[in-house]
Amino acid sequence: MPQRQDPLRRGAVRGSGQTLANGKVEAAEINSQQLASAQAEGSFDASKFRQIWTSDPIPNDPITVSGKLDQAFRDAVAQALLKLKPADIEKVGAFLDVTPPGPMIAVTSETYQPLFDLATALGLTEKDV
Repeated sequence: MPQRQDPLRRGAVRGSGQTLANGKVEAAEINSQQLASAQAEGSFDASKFRQIWTSDPIPNDPITVSGKLDQAFRDAVAQALLKLKPADIEKVGAFLDVTPPGPMIAVTSETYQPLFDLATALGLTEKDV
């Protein structure tokens, strides 16, 4: 029998599904993007496991534009990105780990507040990422 590992100390999210599939842990966190990618490449069969919880949607990394640039330029970039259709995003989504593709949305720091709150509750700092 494979030696069990502490699921909270496993490390990289990408490896969580593999570690679960290989029987090294009894539970793992797998985000929807990683799950979709692993299923598409055939390295993870979700039907062999029971999903016990799903979080509310968590935003991806933001695309930012320097605040030093002209406001008209920043607005034009934002509008161009917000008008992209999921089919356009899908073309580059696999490279950006955005699976399944969806429309882009405008966000503020408040959008990410639940993640900041979680990090605080877990005692995590920037040194932990």
